[in-house]
Amino acid sequence: MQARPTLLSPLPPSAPSNAQHFSDPTSLTFSERSDALISSAWERTKRAVKGVMPLKRIEEGVFEERLEGALGAKREELIETREERRRLEEILEGRKGEGGDGSLR
Repeated sequence: MQARPTLLSPLPPSAPSNAQHFSDPTSLTFSERSDALISSAWERTKRAVKGVMPLKRIEEGVFEERLEGALGAKREELIETREERRRLEEILEGRKGEGGDGSLR
């Protein structure tokens, strides 16, 4: 018959010194399990974010050059759009002058 522990009996060791303790999740304390869970979740999150949005350092001035290039492309697109609008308005005015209803069919 095994003796039951009493209030005065010594406590068992809380963390064994062997490495197998940490590979067996059932022997971990609640605090150790939650720390391991949070740590693994954080690492998975970092990997996911890094995979979706790779961050890299760019040289000084490169960002401004890229931004100016994109801005120039948008300005050209705006000029082309305005020119196309002007042509369409001329066509529309021509149709109205011919006695039509001005609709573009």
